Amino acid sequence: MHKSIGDHPVLTAPKGSLGHLLGASGAVEARLHVRPVKLGPVFAPGEGPALVLEGQGRDRHGARRDRHQERVAGRALAERLGLGGGQEVEPWASRVNEGDPALHLVATLKDLADEVVVEWADDQRLLSLGTIGRRDMRMKVADRLDWFSVEGGAQVGGPGADRRGKRKARKPYQDLTPAAGAGEVEIVPLHELFAAIRDGRRYVAVGGHGFVRIEDSLRQALARAEGAVFQTRGTIQIAAVGSDPLLGLVEDEEQIEASATFSALRRRMREAAGDGVEALRLDPALDGALRPYQKAGVDWLARLAHWGAGAVLADEMGLGKTIQTLAMLAHRAPRGPALVVAPTSVVGNWLAEAARFAPSLSLRDYRGAQRDAGLRGLGPGDVVLTSYAIASLDSEALAALPFASLVLDEAHAIKNATTERAKALRAIQADWRLGLTGTPIENHLGELWSLLRVVSPGLLGSWEQFRARYAIPIEKFGDVARRDSLAALLRPFLLRRTKAEVARELPPVTEVVRVVRLSPEELALYEQMRLSTLNEVIEKKKDPDRDGSDLRFVLLAALTRMRQLCCHPRLVYPDTHAGSAKAARLVDLLDGHAALVFSQFRSFLDLLEPRLRQHGFRVLVLDGTTPVEARERRIAAFQAGEADVFLISLRAGGVGLNLTAADTVIHLDPWWNPAVEDQATARAHRIGQQRPITAVRLVASGTIEEAMLRLHATKRALAAGILAGGDAAAALDTEQLIALIQQAPATGVG
Repeated sequence: MHKSIGDHPVLTAPKGSLGHLLGASGAVEARLHVRPVKLGPVFAPGEGPALVLEGQGRDRHGARRDRHQERVAGRALAERLGLGGGQEVEPWASRVNEGDPALHLVATLKDLADEVVVEWADDQRLLSLGTIGRRDMRMKVADRLDWFSVEGGAQVGGPGADRRGKRKARKPYQDLTPAAGAGEVEIVPLHELFAAIRDGRRYVAVGGHGFVRIEDSLRQALARAEGAVFQTRGTIQIAAVGSDPLLGLVEDEEQIEASATFSALRRRMREAAGDGVEALRLDPALDGALRPYQKAGVDWLARLAHWGAGAVLADEMGLGKTIQTLAMLAHRAPRGPALVVAPTSVVGNWLAEAARFAPSLSLRDYRGAQRDAGLRGLGPGDVVLTSYAIASLDSEALAALPFASLVLDEAHAIKNATTERAKALRAIQADWRLGLTGTPIENHLGELWSLLRVVSPGLLGSWEQFRARYAIPIEKFGDVARRDSLAALLRPFLLRRTKAEVARELPPVTEVVRVVRLSPEELALYEQMRLSTLNEVIEKKKDPDRDGSDLRFVLLAALTRMRQLCCHPRLVYPDTHAGSAKAARLVDLLDGHAALVFSQFRSFLDLLEPRLRQHGFRVLVLDGTTPVEARERRIAAFQAGEADVFLISLRAGGVGLNLTAADTVIHLDPWWNPAVEDQATARAHRIGQQRPITAVRLVASGTIEEAMLRLHATKRALAAGILAGGDAAAALDTEQLIALIQQAPATGVG
């Protein structure tokens, strides 16, 4: 760029332009200059005199500048430094934003130290201290109730690196304080590293003016661990069963000062991952009955149980969750008694399946007025079987006993964490816990949190932590990254297989939506109800002292009545002579089929039963009022071909039934969430079914039912993203409920 003058030595400027940096509020202002002679002035590239002199008399020397080449070199350097992405303050001066852009600029200048001279304004210097990786992490783990507290971070400088920047062996966590004469040690706290990951930053500050870059391997490990840790009042906490991601932060477990409990947990986890799990102890009948995917499921459960981690077996309905659980209970029988809590409707099925496949287990039916005896003298191999209602009533008696295993069948029954039922089951003493449900998410993520709070305490943090970390970002903003993070956190503890994956021998299910055009009389009654509701909403909104919960109650009650009108006008207006288009369509659909007919309105089934009998159909009815003994007799009768139609209330018969004699399933009225309907369809489409199944949904044209059907896509997407869909109305706010009514005009077009 420059040529010498006279006989004096040649003074060459740096290969690139001179960088002059000024740190301000975390941002960096970078000015590019050239200094043609060693002690001379600086100029903007290509600006100023062509000849620059320095010194006096015989010591006088200088340089002749190639200003064109200076501009070329200046532009090249600016490009290498990424200054084009900053804000141009003036020619050859840019302001680079605080955070990663500014720190990356400084780190790049360090790499160009042989080519570029850097000058800083007073007290504004930023110092690149290199990189930190998994080798630099030091942590301490201490015991808490359902979780571990974690402290520590990444060690920078001090005895960890020599003057040439080469790494030395790091000291253990407890020895991080440098000895006398050692270089200064800085610690980047773990919470700052997690904050950097959440913000998408690659650099973190160290001390007053230093910073380091987080290496990619550590960034990836932090991203995995960040989804499993929670922070409360400055303390980082992680569930005992969720500690695996924590180990990914270090290259060697010796970098962690662990409590005895944590060390024992890690030993069991290593055994579970290897060959340390004892061989399964199974009854011969069980061993021969388990299908390959079921055997794999039992192996998975055994490994988690050895580790001490609670599990959720979320296989799709009809894939044999009960038989897999019986296998686990038989395997764990020597460890002590077990407690199985199930809906009353499936207790009989448990007793029958255990007698058939696991005769070595001694099942005790803990129900009825004289049930106290069922808890006396419990020992290995005993299995106490009870209902959710009894578990709540006798919570103190059950909580006083130590169980080796706790099984919650149809575990979505504890989807509300505030209920006495959920509180009672949290208090049960159990070495290992298992939840069985084909729908771990029925409607919203709060239900999943409630389930895991019982099955795997601490894994998802407190409700406030889980809501902020996962529920709001996923449900309100559709945050895919958070959804994937939650799925990754759950993956080791939740197993879900679908029929399409593991039971390919099952015949197909054909799902059909049949649109029903309501009669003019039905439409008139429906529209009258809809407009009356909207007018009531308008009047209540005018009241400045209105209670929001009161308006919500009005809306939910109106939605129920509108849905009933879609089924049969007499459900709302008992004295009307208007007929039911759905009832008429049902008669047409039933001809020649063995059918399960579901409705959430028991009163609708009461109207249908005599009508179907008049048309010559053999009819059975099952609802919440059916006694257990009668329930079992009716199920057996349908399976034996003694009935053509089984009318079933959705809540009473949506789970725990094996009704493979049916080849048709008809849903008379859509539920808010498709998963509940899918459960009901699975009563026929399950192992043992030999014929193709047709599942029919009857939907009244131009009504709230069509709006509900549109909600199904959202619910399916939520469930599929985390692993699959209850009462969507419970999750909708007031304005959304109003919108549902407004968007469902009774046009009758269909």
